[in-house]
Amino acid sequence: MRQAESPLGSEQLTRAVALGHFRLMSLKDEYEVARLHRHPDFIAELDARFQPGYRMTHHLAPRA
Repeated sequence: MRQAESPLGSEQLTRAVALGHFRLMSLKDEYEVARLHRHPDFIAELDARFQPGYRMTHHLAPRA
């Protein structure tokens, strides 16, 4: 896309697409991390590493 846009002397479309892709992937990544943290193997590993009564806190970024 950038090569097609370069002769026009602007990269606005390329930048807009890249920014939109970044925003989409950052949200997707947060949900993927949350999904992985619910996996029984991950929870079992935490139970083995920490004393009973441990707490896990997630700090998710707000939507932009």
